[in-house]
Amino acid sequence: MLLKSIHDRKGERYLARVKSTMRHYVQPAMYSEIERQIELTRHSPGSEEAALMDRVTALMEGGATSHDRIIFDTGPTGHT
Repeated sequence: MLLKSIHDRKGERYLARVKSTMRHYVQPAMYSEIERQIELTRHSPGSEEAALMDRVTALMEGGATSHDRIIFDTGPTGHT
């Protein structure tokens, strides 16, 4: 249960960051639609993978000094 709670908080932070970023690209009149669309993605296929890839990219851009290796263990279809 703790792992799910941590996972949920990270997901919430990710969605909040995406919403904030999107506000820079749309007119204020579109904010509510952007919010609605992003909320719809919460349970869409691939949304967790997108958040994970975003995190891995940040690690790589930061030099990943705390990690010797980053291993991608993808499913058989290799969507990531």
